[in-house]
Amino acid sequence: MVKGISRRVVVVRPPDSKVFEQAFFIVRESPEASRDVLREACAVAEGYLRAPKVRRYTRKRYTRVQLVLAAMGGGGTVGAIWAAAAMFGVF
Repeated sequence: MVKGISRRVVVVRPPDSKVFEQAFFIVRESPEASRDVLREACAVAEGYLRAPKVRRYTRKRYTRVQLVLAAMGGGGTVGAIWAAAAMFGVF
């Protein structure tokens, strides 16, 4: 939200961007701001266009060997618990 009556605004329209159509930069009212305003605004807009894309989370794929070992480990654990319960007369 921009408040105030008059603000200096630089509008950058990149020629072949699929990311954005226009970029608006609100310039500070100071003597330093008058130097190279358009060049800096274009550099910032280019930086956003060339920023690295965020990597998407990919689910880990398990191999057949890992799945077989996990099944055997789970079955062995359940068998050991059942055998221990049978030894102590729980069942």
